[in-house]
Amino acid sequence: MLRKLRADVQVRFIFFGVLLVASSLLMVLDRVGFLRPVEQVITALTSPIEQGAYNLGHNLSDLSTFLKDLNALKEENSQLRQQLQTVQEDRAKAADLASQLLELEKELAFKSNPENKRFQTVSADVINRDLTGNNQAIQINKGSNDNITKGMPVVDVSGFLVGRVEKVETKRSTVLLITDTGMAANVYNKRFGQNGKQLTISKNADGTAVGQWQRGGRITIFRISKDADIKPGDYIFTDGKGATFPADILVGFVTDVITSDSAPDKEAVLAPSSDIERIQRVQVILGTNETN
Repeated sequence: MLRKLRADVQVRFIFFGVLLVASSLLMVLDRVGFLRPVEQVITALTSPIEQGAYNLGHNLSDLSTFLKDLNALKEENSQLRQQLQTVQEDRAKAADLASQLLELEKELAFKSNPENKRFQTVSADVINRDLTGNNQAIQINKGSNDNITKGMPVVDVSGFLVGRVEKVETKRSTVLLITDTGMAANVYNKRFGQNGKQLTISKNADGTAVGQWQRGGRITIFRISKDADIKPGDYIFTDGKGATFPADILVGFVTDVITSDSAPDKEAVLAPSSDIERIQRVQVILGTNETN
């Protein structure tokens, strides 16, 4: 046991002695520059690793900064979208209010016009519309509770013809539009100059205006005498015949006149004066004031 202990001490003494000699030798070799090539080789080998480690750390730092900036941009984008939506909603509300104001101004002008005082009317809002190929109709928020009955004429807030009441419920009614094939009105034409002055017509064009939407058109006047004086730009009014519509309600204006040698009469194509596709408010004519 003692012998083994002595052997271990000798081995350790020799090991430390070798280390001391090696360290001294390396210091001497380094001082005289003998180890410089080795140092250069080691530096060449470890430098890319050190640079890579530095770049990796730098890139990770940049990535962290990028992710923070990206999250900030996403948050800012979300806030801007919300602000944009608010602005758009405000603009839509403002446009709707402006449209309502314009409708009310037209309605006031209609009721203030002395010529329209002959009518007893009730105002109504459009609450639904069926402008499909099957029907040209709108639904309004007034009905029998407001003395509305089937067949009553309907005009817009400017007094232009819209149609007639087709169906009546207690609080709402369905109005068939003048463009529907189920609608017809006896009409005649007037002509105006650029200054708004009415011009003389040699022979008025009397006929029947019929809706043509389901046939691909708008309104057509049929049974116009061939010698009638009618041309594009003429205004078409109801003539009051047939007791369906009061006289002198503006229906539309002529866009084309169709004449055929083989036909006994001619036709005229109309564009309605009322913007029936976007109409929001109407006047139902309950009757006329005979004293006015």
